[in-house]
Amino acid sequence: MPSEFDVQAKQLEQEIAQILEMTVTLKIAKSGGSVMIHFNSYEEMDDLLDKLRLLK
Repeated sequence: MPSEFDVQAKQLEQEIAQILEMTVTLKIAKSGGSVMIHFNSYEEMDDLLDKLRLLK
């Protein structure tokens, strides 16, 4: 059975993926972690950059 932390991390991963409309993988370590955003084409990468630019 996954821990509460694992469940929350998976929910966060799914929320980010839903917002970006892309597959996202979270890797969490004791002192930080990383977010991997998967894309299948340069067009998808451009779409991601457009979305991130809106956050400025």
